[in-house]
Amino acid sequence: MGALLARESSEKSSRSALDNLPVELQLACLARVPYKDLREGVTCTCKSWRALVASDAFRKMRAASGFSEWAVFASIFTNDGDEGETADCYLITASGTYLTAPRPPARNLHTMRVASASGDLVAVFQPCEYPYHWDENVDLPGSGTMRAHVYDPRRNRWSPIAPLDREFDGEDYSGFAEHVGVGSVGSRLYVLGGGFDGSQEALFAFDAYDTATGEWSSLPELDFESFYPHAVEVDGKLWCYASQGLANETRIYDPETKSWTEGPDLPHELFVGVTHCKAFERDGRFCVLAKFRGGEYVDTEYVETHGEGSYSYRTFAWDPTREEWDENPFPPPPECASRCSCIDDHLIAFTTKPVGGIDFSNPDEVTAYQQGHTTRMYVLAPGDGARWIEWRLPTDARKLSTRVVAVRIG
Repeated sequence: MGALLARESSEKSSRSALDNLPVELQLACLARVPYKDLREGVTCTCKSWRALVASDAFRKMRAASGFSEWAVFASIFTNDGDEGETADCYLITASGTYLTAPRPPARNLHTMRVASASGDLVAVFQPCEYPYHWDENVDLPGSGTMRAHVYDPRRNRWSPIAPLDREFDGEDYSGFAEHVGVGSVGSRLYVLGGGFDGSQEALFAFDAYDTATGEWSSLPELDFESFYPHAVEVDGKLWCYASQGLANETRIYDPETKSWTEGPDLPHELFVGVTHCKAFERDGRFCVLAKFRGGEYVDTEYVETHGEGSYSYRTFAWDPTREEWDENPFPPPPECASRCSCIDDHLIAFTTKPVGGIDFSNPDEVTAYQQGHTTRMYVLAPGDGARWIEWRLPTDARKLSTRVVAVRIG
């Protein structure tokens, strides 16, 4: 007992000594503490340190000191029977270890959308539980309700986002459907389309949530039909590069001018719509990773239904100076990516099937795919050339429904 009291006295003395330092020196010391210790020890020590670690000044000091850490946030959707559908969350690091993050407070559907605001937090958008039904006389519970929360890894907690209120055809409603698109630029989160009330106007809706002020704002409507759109931040602008209303075109939104402009057409025709197209920002350039029509691979299932099904799996980067596409700015990951993210020029690819596809006539291959046995996660660091490194996923995360996004953890 004496030893324990002596240790507690020593810890209090050390903390007291640090507390007496100017705030700038306290930040400089705390900025060099590993995230695991920050999360499990420092933030629980006292209110003043907890406030410092959660401050913008701490984040800037940590980045300037070269001690910034990031991880891949993974949200895994599971069905808990009577408890409904929920999500297990992890922060996965380069060492192959992972930390368990708390679940979002709201129930979560497999159609959930995940976005990252400047890598500092994770936003989870849950579309309405019952967005539409063939029988308009059936009153379904949960209809018309949008739920969204943000996760702050420095505080290790979730906070709710204010509801998004919209008006279409003179009627108010709060919510969006599963085909909504989300993206982020700086501290703002963007919602593209997502209306489900049958109004065409809803498909062109465009709104922003400012994480700094906690307020929504309506933006000029989209000039394209937004249906399952994909968007990524590039050089401070939002690039919408895939939507059923865009085909092989891109649109670029400038937050400064609050206006859309036409971007470059994709280098080749996409294979089977927009679902096989992913994009990154790397070295300040818009990079795309996609299945393009024509090539060495054949989708046997697609051939049976459409008569043709050859494709290539390639990467391109748009050079704004020359206004041309550069092929193979980085190699494709070893398997087809279903979800991607990027942070500090590190590319993260969450893959679910071989590049050559699944033989759907082989029940063993189909079962392995459906059960997540072919699911992997790869990371390509800057300057690594052709070297994708596989990161270990938690067993629970090897599911087709898993969402991933890179986030700064300290």
